[in-house]
Amino acid sequence: MIIETEIGLEKECARCHEMWPADEEFFYKRGDGLHCYCKACVAERCKELRSGYPRKIKKYTRKAANKQLQATR
Repeated sequence: MIIETEIGLEKECARCHEMWPADEEFFYKRGDGLHCYCKACVAERCKELRSGYPRKIKKYTRKAANKQLQATR
């Protein structure tokens, strides 16, 4: 939800429900506007996902690196 306040436009993060200025300093940009989670919540979520699936992430990271290496040869 975006509302106008005395300091300008503010957007509510869908995850933490805090109001932040609606700009690219606090929210990632998407094709149609701003992401629904603030940057802090996105970082926290990524950290949770990485810690929960370390082997799977390592496998995909290695696979992507090999694919990129083969493309440059």
